[in-house]
Amino acid sequence: MIPEVNELFVLTKCNFFATNQVWPRKTRMNPDGCALGSRVDYVTSARLLEELTAAMGEKTLTRKVRYYASFDLPIIDEFGFDRLERREYPESASLLYKVVDARSGRGSTACVTNVDFSDWSEYLGDPPLVIAMLDRIVDSAIVIRFEGKSYRQHRTERKQVAAKQSSTQS
Repeated sequence: MIPEVNELFVLTKCNFFATNQVWPRKTRMNPDGCALGSRVDYVTSARLLEELTAAMGEKTLTRKVRYYASFDLPIIDEFGFDRLERREYPESASLLYKVVDARSGRGSTACVTNVDFSDWSEYLGDPPLVIAMLDRIVDSAIVIRFEGKSYRQHRTERKQVAAKQSSTQS
């Protein structure tokens, strides 16, 4: 996301969720900030859950949730890309809910996921909590579902076509 787009989400306090099983282009979630100098943080879902789980064990979870709630725009990338998240962090649904709830109505959150909203209950394993979390997420959210070939598949096909053209010209 370019800084001006980041700023749009900050100013409108609108959530942004991009979802699909394959990505037609490389995601460009930009942690470098916004045009107006807002505080933006980029974190992978795995790192977020690791940090929240560690904070829970250290009895500093409230402080860590406040930390993520303090950004104008936290960007959570790769949610659901690794099913180990849920196995490694059995409290993942509750931990994610705490961050989403702390931000709800106060600021924007951006997330890139390959898990459709309809599959979050199965992925996180706590249907009532997921319903509450999704209720907060989709409230004033822009949700984009990408379709098409994956970025890497498309790039590989282009290279193959170029190589084939090069070999026929020789």
